[in-house]
Amino acid sequence: MFSYLFGKNTRDDVNEELVKRIVQELEDKKIEREIALKEAFMERENAYKLAKMRESIFWTVPSGLFVSFVSIFSTFHSKNPLYLAPLGPVIGYLGYQYNSAFGKKNEHIIRKASEILMNDSDIAMKLKPITLEEVRNRISENNTN
Repeated sequence: MFSYLFGKNTRDDVNEELVKRIVQELEDKKIEREIALKEAFMERENAYKLAKMRESIFWTVPSGLFVSFVSIFSTFHSKNPLYLAPLGPVIGYLGYQYNSAFGKKNEHIIRKASEILMNDSDIAMKLKPITLEEVRNRISENNTN
């Protein structure tokens, strides 16, 4: 009743701080869950892309082999070595697709990206997951602008 004369009640200060702390913890949990959900979606999307690539190999390889055999047969039949020209790109493409589907292409890309991050500090791309501290910094930067 006379809080304007005697100041705020200390009990109200404690309750206000408690509410602020609880709200902050709830926001932190919400942000962590959103980050985890996005990472789960990304993992699922990557798994889908890999499965799609592996399925397409069973169509790509026979087609590439057919083109290769036709080129080789045409070369022997006409005695013209220029018919072997498509073999280079076909074999390169098939090798790349096979490595993408069943090889260690993703691990190689991640390793190269790590090397780039170690050597070039100017690159803004990061491989580690975003932290709550970074989220708070970005929010405060957006609020000041």
